[in-house]
Amino acid sequence: MAKLRELDVHVNDWTKANSGPRMKAFMTHTRKNGVQLAAFLGVSVTTVSRWSNGHYVPDFRARRTIQNLLEMDERGIR
Repeated sequence: MAKLRELDVHVNDWTKANSGPRMKAFMTHTRKNGVQLAAFLGVSVTTVSRWSNGHYVPDFRARRTIQNLLEMDERGIR
């Protein structure tokens, strides 16, 4: 499984260029598909798809949630 430092998901440094690889790595890391991740983050499946394909960058709230989840996982608080 990928570690937080390998995913490098600090909330302030997301771009269209790195959004896709980060989202794909996050989905692999959490073992969630696009539908599950969309439901968890409270967004549409289309939105997750756009993030995963690098067309858009997740909004701040979603980036913060993703970062918090990974930090909790890094500490073993799951």
